[in-house]
Amino acid sequence: MNEQGPFFIEVLKNNISEESKMKYLTLSADYNSFLKDDYDLSFSYKDLNIPLPLLERIFKWYETYSPIISMSDEERSNSISLINLLDSEGLELTEQLKEIVGEKAKIKYYSEGRLDYLTFL
Repeated sequence: MNEQGPFFIEVLKNNISEESKMKYLTLSADYNSFLKDDYDLSFSYKDLNIPLPLLERIFKWYETYSPIISMSDEERSNSISLINLLDSEGLELTEQLKEIVGEKAKIKYYSEGRLDYLTFL
């Protein structure tokens, strides 16, 4: 084995900047945050420099969606039209976020109302 074995590779890995790492993000009305990196617990939406008008829309969507998280199955069934409306907006917000992050991240949408990942309605 030459001198540039596993140790050298580990040093290279540690020198890769955080910005160059692919992000795997999920938009949802989760209790803790509306945007999470599936593999980086230190991630914050502030890392993305989201334009203020879009950020305000996301906050409003999140605030409206949050009460659905604690609903029972029956309550969710009775609120399906609201859930559909909020999921449509959530998917639209996901698309707008994709445009902002470009190739730096993959973004998916999780419906708290349906308890499932969605790609379209």
